[in-house]
Parts: sequence; C-alpha cells; structure tokens
Amino acid sequence: MDLSPQLFTPDAPPLQASPAYAAALGVLGRDALTLSLRANEQRLGRAQIVLRNFPALGTVAWLPMGPTWSGAPPHFLKVMALRHLAKRLPTTGIRLWISTASTAEDDSAFAEAGHFVLSAAQSRARLDLLRPIERIRADLSGKWRNSLSRADRSHLQIQNDPFPPGSDHWLLREEALLRAERRYRAWPHAMTLAYAQANPQACRLFTAQDAGRRLAGMLFLEHEGGVSYHIGWNSPAGRVVCAHQALLWAAITYYSNRDAHWIDS
Repeated sequence: MDLSPQLFTPDAPPLQASPAYAAALGVLGRDALTLSLRANEQRLGRAQIVLRNFPALGTVAWLPMGPTWSGAPPHFLKVMALRHLAKRLPTTGIRLWISTASTAEDDSAFAEAGHFVLSAAQSRARLDLLRPIERIRADLSGKWRNSLSRADRSHLQIQNDPFPPGSDHWLLREEALLRAERRYRAWPHAMTLAYAQANPQACRLFTAQDAGRRLAGMLFLEHEGGVSYHIGWNSPAGRVVCAHQALLWAAITYYSNRDAHWIDS
C-alpha cells in the first residue's frame, strides 16, 4: 500500500472532500460549501465544508479529510490559507468549526491556525492504481498473493453491479448484524443509500458466489479520480476460499481499467 499523501489532489480528493459526497448530502437535505484556497494569487488547494444545524448548538461547520492541497505547498502557506478559510465561512449562525486533518503535517498546520486538537489525524491505506496491473500484483505481500491464488483455484463467480438504493438490501442487513456484533460505528445506512441515489453508477457491489450460493460481498464508492472500499460481508465458507481477497482484486482490476488514481480503505 502506498501511503503517500500526494495521492490526494484536488482532481482526486478523498471521499469526504469529493463532489459525489456533497451530492449525497444534498439528497439528505444538508449543505456543503466548496472553497478554493489561494495565497498571493497561487492556487493552494480546495476545501469542502459540510454545514449541519443542531437545535441546541446551532450550525456546525465540518471540514472532513482536508483541505486537499495542490502539490506540496510550504507549511507557512498552509497555515495562512487555513486562517483565511475561517473568514470565508458564512458570518452568521456558525457556532463551531470542526476539522479532520488527513495527515500529521496538516494536524500541525491546523494547530498553528488556532484549532484545538481533539484527536490525532486519521490514517487510511491507499493503493496507487496508476501503475500497471502486473506491477501491482507483483508488489503484493507473499501472504496476500497466496490467498489470491487460493481464491483463483476455487473458481468463484464474481459479479459487479450498480448498488440499488433500497433499504432492505441483503448487504445492509448483514453489515448491520456485523456492526452490532463488533460494536463499531460507521456511516448510517441512510447516507449509503443517499450516495447510491445521487451517484447511481459510482456505487458498485462486488459479490462472490459458488454454484449460485452467495459467499461474500464488498461495496465500493467511486468519486472523482478515486475509489473507496465502503462496507462488506464474508461468510464462513467465503473465508475458507479467500473470497474477500478475490473481490478486492476484482475491484482493483476493474477500477484500474477505468483510470482511477487510487483505491483506499
């Protein structure tokens, strides 16, 4: 996995900074502002800010996984841009501004711009898809290649279809059970369905079957240059034949052929 932050650019932003994410928010009746960041007429990047109203608190401005920088501007310009960004928000109603930095360096820039640090910057695994697919497979770890070879020998049937925005979909039911069992938090299913409604061809479900029996499923969200693994489910039989590895490799191959810059999880 390539963890370079330079894989994120204004032309290939992280999921939460993408127009597709803003469109999904619009389905739910929420607003997102997209602002260009500049200093001395130089374009530094882009910031997408989500606005949400809370009855007891007022309007909260949230900058998730951003800003998305053009190139690698020096630290002092990042600090300057973040200070100016706050002044460009609507002047009435906003009571709190929350930001989620995408790198430790941005964490430092936010702190110098006057933000209080509530938690460390998030990290995500990202795979560069701009390399030849043969090179990507050759660079996999030995354990991963062995699992993929096992899946290949199982001759699984892999399907790839647009995800239908229906609340009773089997993957959502299975993921809800998994979420309750493991006690983790993730997107509300309403947001997943809104994403599928707003971006019908960009929300794709990969499923693995054996003789008509469903073994595993993985849902991917495509967004302006990149792809994100969203949710998945694997059966006991699917784990035996490494169905998730087969699905992830099918997604890597599919999106590589569609000129996606990267895939993350």
